[in-house]
This record gives sequence, structure tokens and C-alpha cells, in this order.
Amino acid sequence: MVATDLNLDWFTDPPAGVELWRHDVVRDRLPADEFDLAHARLVLTHLPEREEAIWRLIASLRPGGWLVV
Repeated sequence: MVATDLNLDWFTDPPAGVELWRHDVVRDRLPADEFDLAHARLVLTHLPEREEAIWRLIASLRPGGWLVV
């Protein structure tokens, strides 16, 4: 499992199996066809480039993957 954010300071003790990435969903590359699920909790509210972020998240999903917004 991967959790991403620009600021990881709040995430001080991740559960076992969680990989943390300092990541900008608008500018930083995501691996293609990598994830079964992408969950964008509240992040799109803060982004003027919402559509770009959504397309990047979709591209990161495996066939049949889910985007939860």
C-alpha cells in the first residue's frame, strides 16, 4: 500500500506495509497500471488542476481498478 502527500510530517508512525511517498499528484509521475485502488480524499478540493490530477490517477490504475473520490 502506498500513501502520498506533499507533507508527510503528520504521518509519524505508518502501519506495517504502508509505503510513504512525498508526491505532488499534479506534477510528479505515478507508475502506470500499478494500483488496484486510488483514493483521493479531499485532495481535489485544493487543486486548481483537478482534471490533470484525475487523469494521472486513472492512468495509475490497473485494468479494472477503482478511483474513489
